[in-house]
Amino acid sequence: MDISNAATFSTSDAKHLLGQLITKSQTEDVLVTHHGKPMAIIVSTQKYEKVFPHLELDAVFPLTDAKHYFSRVVKMSATHDVLVTFHGKPVSVIVSQPKYEDIMNCIRELENQDELVLPPYEE
Repeated sequence: MDISNAATFSTSDAKHLLGQLITKSQTEDVLVTHHGKPMAIIVSTQKYEKVFPHLELDAVFPLTDAKHYFSRVVKMSATHDVLVTFHGKPVSVIVSQPKYEDIMNCIRELENQDELVLPPYEE
């Protein structure tokens, strides 16, 4: 997905709408900006797990805490992927733009590998 086509919200709007954006991130990626500059992207855990199958992140915030400390969470996402949970279940991951680009490149590579047709195995 081209990040320029992502649903885009300022950090202040994203903070107030975080619950809705977490839901939105289940079907499309959400770009968070500060003064027009990309700061973080919210992706579903399903997308994140395509590249990182074991969801073990050091930075974990329940949705209410992520909303309350949203500025810190966005800043933290520059160096750590941040898992957001709802009722204890992982729902979304907030990542930096470079990490998002890495994730998308890996997903494209995995999809291309699935399209490869290997010759039959011969002994």
